[in-house]
Amino acid sequence: MRNCIFEFEQERAIKLDLKLNELLLLDHMLKFFPCDQIIQKRKDERFYCRLTYNKVLSDLPILRIKERQLRNMIITLENKGIVERFSELKNQMHLFVNWELLFGNELPSNQNNLVKDDSEVGKDGRGKLM
Repeated sequence: MRNCIFEFEQERAIKLDLKLNELLLLDHMLKFFPCDQIIQKRKDERFYCRLTYNKVLSDLPILRIKERQLRNMIITLENKGIVERFSELKNQMHLFVNWELLFGNELPSNQNNLVKDDSEVGKDGRGKLM
């Protein structure tokens, strides 16, 4: 058996009952969320990253799904305890991904800045202002 699919241990993904399209979406978030330009909102001691359905669908046309199907996929991930979400507008949401559930204590080496603390987030919700 191949050890990893994208950045995720296949054995852990199987235990979490993750499908390939869900892994692809999580891989996209893993690469997209550490970006300094991502807008974050703080809620209950956690930082949630803003994501729009249109952005995901334009970045991942290989999913071959529509907005409703993407929304259902995120709800499924939420039901599995992998993501938490809140929405302020219909076409966008803010997501917190439980990376610890997916990776344990060992995030991929290039993903150390997935979780930002207060000192790293500017007033606008983006990465630290220089």
